Amino acid sequence: MKITKTSKKGIDLIKKYEGFRSRPYLCPAKVPTIGYGATYYPNGQKVKLSDPAIDEKHASILLEAMLFPFEKFLIVFAVTTLIKISLMHLFPLPIIWVLQR
Repeated sequence: MKITKTSKKGIDLIKKYEGFRSRPYLCPAKVPTIGYGATYYPNGQKVKLSDPAIDEKHASILLEAMLFPFEKFLIVFAVTTLIKISLMHLFPLPIIWVLQR
């Protein structure tokens, strides 16, 4: 099973616990936030309290854009970890080959 994106169930779970707010607000960490917890827009611009309200469709797009870097990181981390594990298991092979000669 290949997992490269957050599933619909995962996104729905995030939406449930984040909650939707159409207008910018200060989150508990005092960071301007909008939609389903977005603190910046896909272009990298930070959310400002003076930004216009957004609808749920736009908030969903922001959420998926925020998830992308994390998904990318997890894929790279998983591949790197698998390579390291594979190399750890292969490392003794040359030593065993030398010892058998």
